[in-house]
Amino acid sequence: MARSRGARSVERSAIWAFVPVVAMAPFSLLALGLLWWPVNMVFGVPFRWTVVVFAASGLLLFVRPFQTAVLTPILGARPAQPEEAALIAPAWAEIAQANNLPPNRYALRVLPSDEL
Repeated sequence: MARSRGARSVERSAIWAFVPVVAMAPFSLLALGLLWWPVNMVFGVPFRWTVVVFAASGLLLFVRPFQTAVLTPILGARPAQPEEAALIAPAWAEIAQANNLPPNRYALRVLPSDEL
């Protein structure tokens, strides 16, 4: 059957990107079990709740306020100073426009590094 013009399809590479995730799932659950075991001994928390909390905390990494509040200090980043922001903002607006991205959707931070 021929696909209609403009129809959405899933690329094969997108499906193959999940292969490492599936391959690592048993090892992740084993590591999570090792962390859960002492917690269970003390508090009696069921393993399934540990998995739910672990997955929820992973999903929080995609929430921008959480990223700026938690990941910024963990990574050692900081908001741009006004003089830095004056240089970064036009470049970022140009990059966002060229890639059809909303520029205010992302939080830009400065890392203390000599690398570009």
